[in-house]
Amino acid sequence: MSRDIDDAVTLSISLVVYEYVEKELDFCIQSLARSLQFCTEQSLYIDWQLHIIDNGNNPELKKYLGSQIALTINTKNEGFGKAHNIAISGSTAEFHLIINPDVVFQIDSLFELVSLMKTNNNLILSGPKGLSKLGDNARLCKRYPTLWVLFLRGFAPKSLKNRFQDQLKRYEYHDLPESRPSFGVNLLSGCCMLAKTEPIKALGGFDPKYFLYFEDYDLCIRASQMGEIAYNPRALISHSGGNTSKKSLIHTRYFLTSAGRFFANHYRLARVI
Repeated sequence: MSRDIDDAVTLSISLVVYEYVEKELDFCIQSLARSLQFCTEQSLYIDWQLHIIDNGNNPELKKYLGSQIALTINTKNEGFGKAHNIAISGSTAEFHLIINPDVVFQIDSLFELVSLMKTNNNLILSGPKGLSKLGDNARLCKRYPTLWVLFLRGFAPKSLKNRFQDQLKRYEYHDLPESRPSFGVNLLSGCCMLAKTEPIKALGGFDPKYFLYFEDYDLCIRASQMGEIAYNPRALISHSGGNTSKKSLIHTRYFLTSAGRFFANHYRLARVI
């Protein structure tokens, strides 16, 4: 990290790449840079370091290396959480930002996320509002799910979803205001979440037993025992992923395996949330 500004907020950022899409990653990093520059213009000085973790043997990623961008090349696909943990465990920054390569930041989104974290001592995790490819609310903030709701959202035909819209809307927090942050929410999406680094390190980061899917939900549940979780709709990103029903068979298998682990670990919460 650079040390030009003594009173800078320190921020480490981790981004895991498996299937490299040049245009997608370029947009992500460029939007991140613009959002960081906007923070400086608002007198929020961020001393940052981006750590790219390569899970897919992508030699092209070396072009991104620089004084503030590091690269770790894994010899095999370590999974989402375990790869992010490489950056989390080595971070000495005050805050840590977890992002996906298909995320594009609105120019003021980092300013909103970091400002909220700085002014709320009990806040341990926060996430932005996401927009889908079509511009719809991606509903990145969730309540604790039931197996039925997960089936409806991920695999059910539209006609069946329409019959149970009330349950789906409750799971997706349709009742939250979109004009101000909401504290005490249950779950955030791992596509973009800001954390206080030391508490997350104390938790061991993501549980590496989740290869893909539900590691973000598991982290939120464990983190909620140490502090608050917030959804901040003033921070806006675009996110093109997240539709389980359109994934390949191997991704569906990962989803179901991780769902089984998640409910085995946290099934008691279904009765109280």
